[in-house]
Order: sequence, then C-alpha cells, then structure tokens
Amino acid sequence: MLNCSIILDGSAQTYGKRTAILAGGNSWTYKRLHRAAGRLAKGLAAAGIVPGDRVILACPNRIEFAIAFFGIIKTGAVAVPVSILWKQRELSFVMQDTQAKGVVCFEGSAALPIGQEGRAAFEETDSCSHFWFIAGDSERETIDDAPTIQSLIHQAQDS
Repeated sequence: MLNCSIILDGSAQTYGKRTAILAGGNSWTYKRLHRAAGRLAKGLAAAGIVPGDRVILACPNRIEFAIAFFGIIKTGAVAVPVSILWKQRELSFVMQDTQAKGVVCFEGSAALPIGQEGRAAFEETDSCSHFWFIAGDSERETIDDAPTIQSLIHQAQDS
C-alpha cells in the first residue's frame, strides 16, 4: 500500500544508521524505528486491524508517537491523531464519527489524564473494539488490564 510508511522503508534502507528521532535524551535510528513500527504493524494486524480501519492515536510528541503512527499506516489502516488535551466527550465523538476500530492512547498522568479519558471514551463507544495504552516509563505489557503497544511489539518480536 502506498503511504508515507514507504518513506520510512526507504530511509531505513538508505540511511539505516542515521538518527531519525531524538527525544527525551533517546536517539533512534531509521532502522530501529522501522523495525519497531513493523513489529507493531504485525501486532495490530494479528489483533484484527485491517486496511481501511481507522485507529485513533492520542500521544504527545514522543518516540512512541512515531512508532504508533508508522505502525498503524504500515497495516494499511488510517491513523487519526487527536489532541492529548481532549476529554472523554471529544474522544467519544471522534471514535464514533470516524467509526474507529482501535485506539492507541498514551497513559498520561494526573496532570495530563489522556489515558484515563481515552479509556473512558473507549468503554462507552460500541463501534470501537480495540484499546491499547502507550506505557510512558517502561516496557509494561498491560496498564489497568489493557494491553500496551509495547506488548504488541514484543509479541511480534517473539514470533
């Protein structure tokens, strides 16, 4: 499928060892970003995300945003980035309006409760069938009994 993930594929092949992202003192090469996004795409596909599905993405500017964005579009799905400041009401509306099949949401914090708001919106939206957290400070496999994208990446790595 032709989308901007093709640019990442080419960059990983041509400039694999060059820095793609610098964030929070972490540096990721094009090759590493490409591999993580590919594993996430494999995990999303195994969970039932197919080309044309819409997947809400609520995450601040972090490496995980890039991994999730490219992972979503590598499946052929449509990434629907939303504001991390939105509350349950706005998130529910967009989930319903776009007929999103999945949600990828940063876990947030007490000061930025996007994870809590996103999970509440997901719970009240019948059309949306998958919810994944982005763990903020570790490689946790679940948060509040919901899987993380880190778990999808690890499952794809192990298979």
